[in-house]
Amino acid sequence: MNTRHWTDWVGFAVFLACGIRVMVQVPEFGIFLLPALLHQFGVSLSFLLRRPVRAEARGWLPPLSAYASILMLPIFGLAAARWYPEWLARTPSSTQASVAGLLLLGGSTFQVWCIWHMRRAFSIVPQARMLVTNGPYRYVRHPIYAMIVVQNLAGFLFQPTGAVLIAHLAWLAITVVRVNYEEQVMRKAFPEYEEYARRVGAFLPRPPRQESPASMPLGAPADS
Repeated sequence: MNTRHWTDWVGFAVFLACGIRVMVQVPEFGIFLLPALLHQFGVSLSFLLRRPVRAEARGWLPPLSAYASILMLPIFGLAAARWYPEWLARTPSSTQASVAGLLLLGGSTFQVWCIWHMRRAFSIVPQARMLVTNGPYRYVRHPIYAMIVVQNLAGFLFQPTGAVLIAHLAWLAITVVRVNYEEQVMRKAFPEYEEYARRVGAFLPRPPRQESPASMPLGAPADS
């Protein structure tokens, strides 16, 4: 029996079209574009592989934060290119541009790994489908967002203007709100998420906790 909702097919078609559009419009990026394309195609397939919803955020603010996080930078880029092209001025430094390219390649490549592990739990709006704690999710709770930060840093290095910096900081603020809604839903759906959040950092790996000498069993040697 087909259990796919019509929105799953819409998500699949939209992200597949985005991948094809990027491939057609900027073929000059060559190999640097491949991880980004794999990411787009992986996201599109996840709409057909993901599990049913167990819980989701209520109200209009959670989905608004999600779609704003996704759309604001592309809309900014299109608007700036049309009306304020100086906002997108490229760096004259070839070294800086090369560093930006490497960061973009690394962030996009790592995102493919993240999407592979998130494929059955992926959602755009804050929803809980399953708790993923393996792969990159062993080290950070939100590795996809962390890699978008890396890609945004690459974008700023390539186009180091004040307008681009403000746009990326605005994206970060909205994404923090989006993450907060997502974590509320995960805590509601999965009681074990609380312990997972204590052990694993949100965007950066958390150093392993060490027991203090006071909490060690009697007779256990303490570090000098």
